[in-house]
Amino acid sequence: MASGRVRSTRKLKQWIIEQVESGKYPGLLWDDSGKTMFRIPWKHAGKQDFRHDEDAAIFKAWAIFKKKYKNGDKADPATWKTRLRCALNKSPEFQEISERSQLDISEPYKVYRIVPPTEQNIRHLPGCKGRKQNTKDEQMNPSYEEEVEAKASVTLDLHLLGLKSENESDISSCMSLEDSGIGSNGSSPSPRERLTDTVSNVVVQSQPALSMFQAAAKPYSMLITFYYGGQLVCSKMVESSDCRILPSSPSTGVDRIMVPGNMEQVFFPSTVSIADVKQRQSTEELLKFLEKGVMLASNPQGIFAQRSCQGRVFWTGPCAPLCGQPNKLERNKYVKLFDRNQFKKDVCLYHMVNDPTPEYQVTLCFGEEIATGHPMTDRLITLQVEQVSAKQLMDTYFLESKELNITASPVLRDVSPSSYLLLK
Repeated sequence: MASGRVRSTRKLKQWIIEQVESGKYPGLLWDDSGKTMFRIPWKHAGKQDFRHDEDAAIFKAWAIFKKKYKNGDKADPATWKTRLRCALNKSPEFQEISERSQLDISEPYKVYRIVPPTEQNIRHLPGCKGRKQNTKDEQMNPSYEEEVEAKASVTLDLHLLGLKSENESDISSCMSLEDSGIGSNGSSPSPRERLTDTVSNVVVQSQPALSMFQAAAKPYSMLITFYYGGQLVCSKMVESSDCRILPSSPSTGVDRIMVPGNMEQVFFPSTVSIADVKQRQSTEELLKFLEKGVMLASNPQGIFAQRSCQGRVFWTGPCAPLCGQPNKLERNKYVKLFDRNQFKKDVCLYHMVNDPTPEYQVTLCFGEEIATGHPMTDRLITLQVEQVSAKQLMDTYFLESKELNITASPVLRDVSPSSYLLLK
């Protein structure tokens, strides 16, 4: 077994082959006579029969090789496993062969294929910045391999994010629930089944694209929360891909209607809950200038807005270009308020290296300026919008870090102020 780091530019492929050939690791062996595929033990670290010295040996060896672990450090099999998995999945020299893997047996294992150089330029992961073969960066930069490993840690499991893949074996992920050791026991089902069952609280489906987000709402559903004078009035769940926020129509007397083109209309709530007469009158006067409303769209790229109303609209959120200053929504301009892909990376960094808590809420303020950190209490009309899946993902990671059983946040179509606390 290799000890220490002989050369910083040494290949993962060379290291893996040496370990398989050494025969020192139980379960690490060639899967075919041509030595083009190998098995790697994949027992869940939380199982009762998990043996640290055997089942985590190869992952520990990689951590030692990469100088991520030394004798005397706290043992962390889940993190060791994650590091090697990320390295394998990000490297163009390896491809997971899911149909040959066995994850629901007493001694589970995964199978990886060593990809020939002629095939390596063809492989590409949608939405991920894969490692390129034989680039100048790789030849010139001695820390290139370390950078690739770091990049691997910012790509979330696409199943957690409700995205489909042409080939499930091509999905690359960072710290996942599979490695966390949560909710497992000696007779637990496979990690994928357990993830779908415990996170979503729904019947396990055969389609791998079913995610925890789809259990309660569509993947890009929006939760829109209205505030008058900083006081929460109500919340609305919007499951359509786009909607228009506008004052209620006296002629219809309803809160929500569907209009042609699948553009859902979400109306500002009644002002009757505002106790202060002057504040209520000012709010009603402001609503007159919001007649054409603001359009919101939610999709895999994030949340977007387009202002059509005469009244000015200011906003804060993770994509706001000006920090600590008012950001105005210009009329009839399409603006990105929330970047879903950046959020996924931020969540992974937060989980792995304790980066700042990722932002996913966007605040719109009507008729008055507002900036990041500014209280809403002295603003007549504000609303917050978020992708439900973003909040659920954050909730999952918070619960995982506390080593609790995971359950999806309850999601309600129309949420009253009291029951809205369930989503907080």
